[in-house]
Amino acid sequence: MSEVQYTLPASLTTQGDLRRLMNEVERIDNALVEVDIHQRTGHSSDEELVLSRQLGDFVAANEIDIKDGSARSGLIAGLRQLKDSAPVVHVTFAASAGRDELAKLVDWVRQSVHPQAVLTIGLSPELIGGAYVRTTNKVFDLSVRSQLAQGRQIIQKELEALSGAI
Repeated sequence: MSEVQYTLPASLTTQGDLRRLMNEVERIDNALVEVDIHQRTGHSSDEELVLSRQLGDFVAANEIDIKDGSARSGLIAGLRQLKDSAPVVHVTFAASAGRDELAKLVDWVRQSVHPQAVLTIGLSPELIGGAYVRTTNKVFDLSVRSQLAQGRQIIQKELEALSGAI
């Protein structure tokens, strides 16, 4: 099976967002199939199609007609594949990050790492400030805690050097 290359909008940031998007497309598919059955049997259906902002952004970015059954089937299969294959960057913050900050971060990750990367967000107040970033093969400790630990070692070396010089 060839890998589908969807454009992920900035509003689609985390693995959870990707799972919710897939669930929403499946729910919409079921609802539209039901509407089609009702119409074929002579029943009217006045149900309006309402998309979340994330799904609206996604279908617009990828020019997908969500009302087209074959397009939805392909989308569901592609989203399942994307959910399993999208590169994941784990980011742990010292304090909660806002949606705007996460959108900027995911834009940078998609430009620098992979265009379909998603984030997994964690919270760890003991970092004091900053973030801890982990990919499958690298770890970046950008926390205040690690900076303080590095500074402590420098201060200890300087104190030892000063005590030896006295």
